[in-house]
This record gives sequence, structure tokens and C-alpha cells, in this order.
Amino acid sequence: MTFTEEELRMAARQVEREWEEELDSKYGSMPEHKFSRRFERKMRRIIRDADRTAEQKRFIGITKKAAAVLLIVILGVAITTVSVDAYRESFMKYIARITRRSTDYDFSVTTDKYYYADLSKTVYGYIPEGFEKYEELHNSDMICQVEFRKDAENYYYLNFTVLTGDGAAGTSVDTEGSELSELMINGEEAIMNLKDGYCTLIWSHRNVLCQLYGTVSKEDAVKIGENTKLVFLDEIK
Repeated sequence: MTFTEEELRMAARQVEREWEEELDSKYGSMPEHKFSRRFERKMRRIIRDADRTAEQKRFIGITKKAAAVLLIVILGVAITTVSVDAYRESFMKYIARITRRSTDYDFSVTTDKYYYADLSKTVYGYIPEGFEKYEELHNSDMICQVEFRKDAENYYYLNFTVLTGDGAAGTSVDTEGSELSELMINGEEAIMNLKDGYCTLIWSHRNVLCQLYGTVSKEDAVKIGENTKLVFLDEIK
């Protein structure tokens, strides 16, 4: 499971744009320098004679230059494992763009095998003591948000998004001064962020992106994720 060269080039260009915008907003436009024709001719010869992997070198150079905007390419939310008994297929990948204030995630699926999920039949096997399901909203058959509430200051949301080959999802997490970590939810990689009493947990099940956000402990968040059971129907043809 890999990213295509075009995906990497698009990500690199996005990082370069964000880096330039951040510099412009902080210091103003950078002055341009006019090089001599002699210098430009020398540079053209150097570029022409350079190795054919120049595009890859440019990608690496951009990520080094963007000191405040780093690009991390992670090859899968669902970890791939091979054993005698089973093979877990990775369904999802994401690109994370890290700035000083936040981490922005772009999710997409990595396989042509998609499944319908009846989000109205999701089983919530663990609800922290004192919490109750407060509201459930369905924007479509593919998107659902469920709110659980104990009182005005104790609540959490669960968001589910069914992704297929022509769809993608993005989310931004406030990671400035936060505790960001990776963990496993039911054998799949997950992302957890803790800041100022709020917990964010992001994981996937097949081609469904799952997100939790609210004022619950990290222990409760893990239990909620591990005991949330999605009901899948037939494979999408």
C-alpha cells in the first residue's frame, strides 16, 4: 500500500503554499532577487545534468524548508498483519499536515472493496456511568453524529463517515501544547489527542471513519471505541 507520485506532489505543493502563506502573514511578502543571465544559464545546465529523481529531491527539500509546516505521510490507519489464521486488509490511509497550532488529517480509502454500513443500527456497548444518548443525527446514509450527555459540562460526540472510492474526509485537531499519541482500537491504528480536559479519538473500521470528541477520560474513550460495533451489510458492487 503506497501513495502515488501525484498524491505526493500534491501534498508537497500544499505544504509549500501553507509555508509561504504563514511567512507572508508573519513577516510580509518576501522580496524577490533578480539573478544575472550568466547565473541562470549555469543553473539550467546543473538542473539539466541532475539525476532524474529531482522531483523526489524537491519533495524532501520542501519538507525540510517548511520548518513550521511539516508533512507526515502515514501508510494506513488500519495496520496490515499476516498470520496463519487471518489476513487483515488495510482499508484507509491518511495524510497529516502539522502546523504550530493544529494537525489536519485527510482520509481516503485504499481498496476497491467497500461495504454498506447501517449507521442507525450501531451498537454502543460501553457508555460511561451517568451518560445517556442525547441526540442522533443522520445527514445521509453515509454520515451520522451521535451525542451522549451527562450534564452541560460532561458530554461526547461520535461521528461516523462511510467512505468509498470517490469520497474523502478531513478533520482538524487542535494539537498546540496537547498530548498526541497513537494506539490500537480492535487491532487497528488510532489517533488520540488530549488537551484542556477534552479528548479526541480517531479510528477506522473497514471503510468507516470514526471520531470521538468530548470531555471523557482517555480510558473511557478507548472503551467506547473498542465497544462500538458497526453493522455492515453487503459489499458495494
